[in-house]
Amino acid sequence: MSKTKPLFENKGNIFLFILSMVIIIFSSFTVNNAVIQSRYTNPEYASFPENYTYCTLLQPRTYKNYLDVNFTGLPYEEYYYKGNDVQTNIVGDVEVEILGSKASFGSFPLPSPYSQHGLNITSFIEGETFSESDVAVKRAVMIMYYSHLKKIGYESGDVITIQGQSFYLKGVLEDAPDIKRNIGKENIQIFIPYSTFVDIFDSSFVKAVIRTDNYDFPAYSSDNTVYTYKKAMQMIESSRLYFDRSSLITIVGTFVISLVATTIVQVMLIRNRYNEIGIRRAVGASRLDVVADFTFSSAKVILLGVVLGFVSFLILYSSLCAILGKVTFSVIFALDLQRTLTVLLAYLLITFLGILVPTGLGTNINISNILVEER
Repeated sequence: MSKTKPLFENKGNIFLFILSMVIIIFSSFTVNNAVIQSRYTNPEYASFPENYTYCTLLQPRTYKNYLDVNFTGLPYEEYYYKGNDVQTNIVGDVEVEILGSKASFGSFPLPSPYSQHGLNITSFIEGETFSESDVAVKRAVMIMYYSHLKKIGYESGDVITIQGQSFYLKGVLEDAPDIKRNIGKENIQIFIPYSTFVDIFDSSFVKAVIRTDNYDFPAYSSDNTVYTYKKAMQMIESSRLYFDRSSLITIVGTFVISLVATTIVQVMLIRNRYNEIGIRRAVGASRLDVVADFTFSSAKVILLGVVLGFVSFLILYSSLCAILGKVTFSVIFALDLQRTLTVLLAYLLITFLGILVPTGLGTNINISNILVEER
């Protein structure tokens, strides 16, 4: 029996270990790069609330019938919308969007001021939502995001006039992810009771947020005024496919280079141990035993590199997603585990062939020649 030798007894094994570790880290990032890119470049889709559907540009007189017919029995919240020709006393080049809301304001996601298809989940950090009395009496009260108040330099007790009418602050909303990542844009939202909204504006549209849970509405797949969670995920997937086109070519090229390097190193390992192979054959070891021993030895080194490479990838990938998530204020982490493991297994198979073939050829030596050289 041969004496068990350390895995990293020579530079060849060290090279195979480092090579496999680097290839796995690089290949895993390549496979998942499209996943990161698709979410990083579309944060409004990545953060779309899972259980809701969003309808825009609805007519005030017909929206109730539209929702009852198309989304029968599902609860919804409507927001009257005015984004053009709004007269205010706000100083500066700020685009103001006015939303008229009901007393249940805050129980549903809120439309984004920055994206036609974005929805924000938030909560109150000060004050409270509109009351039934606010709606019934048509009070001139308003609710705004914290950062939007800071953007216009609002101070406690200030009055904002809308269409010549003075509005007083009733509640302050916590900045949603959409608000945080677009903090540099000159857009603000002001929420007022819908009854007051209808009283001061002649024309408007309605945006509706519907709690659809797991229901899907394929009839609206091509309707740009209706946004479902599934449609948001399809946009993410479409973006992923766009970024994914070059990954296969990159991985194949990387694997070819790795196969060539592994084969060359294995040939060198075999040649450096010709004498040992001849002696083992002379004392009774079969060729198959020698091939299995040398193949297994190199395979263990590569397997260790693959495992540590995969663990290192998970740590680095998670860290990168966490950093990008803080930048976009959305969930970036979405590991394509199936494809990643497929790449790992493919690499193991390719490198195994890169070890086995030169080992089989290299151990096919003339024992008598080796023994003569030893004498």
